[in-house]
Amino acid sequence: MLSKKTTLYLSLFCTTQIYSFSANATSITQDLGTLKADNSGRSAANAVSADGRVVVGYAETDLGNARRAVIWKTEKAVDLDHTIESMLQSTDLARQILGVYEGQLFSLADQSCLLDSNKNYCIGIYTNYNNVKKTDLYASGLIGALRIANTGWTVGGAVNFNLSDDLINGYDAHGFELPGVGAFVRYNQHLDGSGFMSELKGSYLKQKMTITREALSGAEAGQGETKLEGYLVDLGFGYGLQSTEKWLVTPKLNLRHYDISRDAYDENRHADFLASYDKMGTRNTDLSFAVNSKYLISPKVNVEVEVGSYITLNNDQKDAVVKIDYVGQYENQAKSSYDQNKFRPFVKLATNFKVSPHSALGIHASWNKTTYDENFTQAGLVYSYRW
Repeated sequence: MLSKKTTLYLSLFCTTQIYSFSANATSITQDLGTLKADNSGRSAANAVSADGRVVVGYAETDLGNARRAVIWKTEKAVDLDHTIESMLQSTDLARQILGVYEGQLFSLADQSCLLDSNKNYCIGIYTNYNNVKKTDLYASGLIGALRIANTGWTVGGAVNFNLSDDLINGYDAHGFELPGVGAFVRYNQHLDGSGFMSELKGSYLKQKMTITREALSGAEAGQGETKLEGYLVDLGFGYGLQSTEKWLVTPKLNLRHYDISRDAYDENRHADFLASYDKMGTRNTDLSFAVNSKYLISPKVNVEVEVGSYITLNNDQKDAVVKIDYVGQYENQAKSSYDQNKFRPFVKLATNFKVSPHSALGIHASWNKTTYDENFTQAGLVYSYRW
């Protein structure tokens, strides 16, 4: 049986875009394929497009006498409902990809060399693991920082290279035009972190991708190339309260603006019916409030916990719009789901070890909600040399 959606679609197709078959339609249908694995069984054409290039009708499947609405451009029968479903599914997966790179954008801005209170220079290396659902990203990079003596000011930055990735099915990252970069300027009233502090930081990344639409039963695996790009700017203030020599508590307030998007692209191979995808992404302005607590276990070891939440002040979200000639245009809206999650909590954990008078090792982990309300987790290592 054909679904109500497909029956309505066929009716609209026949009345608005095509004309009915004439008496010689039989000669056309003789070469039509079916959805059966061996291409046997029955298929029938209901109509043909005005330009004569596309036929619409139904065909039998391997499930007994089941029939599904199909569309033909060659002898290959293409399942209509599964084609529409595969287009929308591809945009669902794009939210996971945007989420994991959004987390990487945040990480680049937050990445910092482990400076000591009696050292003014620092260089190091770091590596981290990022995850959103079934999307994994492994990255590594270089970090550095310089404290301007007797001023309270510190400047620093990071560069990031993706070592490997295990992205969701259908997404393949390849190459890069520029490494991801992050930078910060920070002011601390006192070297131990107590008193007033302020920070301006930012990050930028770009990644090329090949995207393959999942070939659901009877549908096609169209493929094309696109680019993902994002930037972030963050201005923060805090005040460190030192209740004891070992305990420092810092309430923090940050204003953060970021833009992460996937470019529009057209499929260009592996399908008779190629899809076109509009640009999708989000531009957000958030206010965050957090409390950072640092405890000195020993002269060589400290632990750090930060808990807070992002609060959305403004969100300009481009939902995914996808279309295929002769099939239609569809929009996969996520805004209604997003609007229910304007508060996005986060947690950051870190432990730092003083390996020698000039070196330190840091272990960190974090969790937060992405703009698309996905769970983002990250873990990593930082090694710093100070002098």
